[in-house]
Amino acid sequence: MVFDIAYPAFVPTVVDRDRLVPANGALEAGANGARLLGTNSGGLLAQIAGPPVALLADAATFVVSAATITAMAVREPPRRRPPALRCAGTSPRASG
Repeated sequence: MVFDIAYPAFVPTVVDRDRLVPANGALEAGANGARLLGTNSGGLLAQIAGPPVALLADAATFVVSAATITAMAVREPPRRRPPALRCAGTSPRASG
């Protein structure tokens, strides 16, 4: 999914360089814990309360995720663009 690819790339924008390794470690530990607990608790909730309640709970987690991402007040620094490539017709020719 796009989010799984995007969130590790966003960490350097939020965390100082000297805290990047611990931040990445905490991020991955949290993600692995969420995968483990989310799968198990979802199955347990589906067994106890029924599949419709489990689906509503899953939808609620997406709403909470969207709200917390929206609430983040972090601005990415502007990207530096690579220098423009020369057109083939404007490059100097070797004389010979």
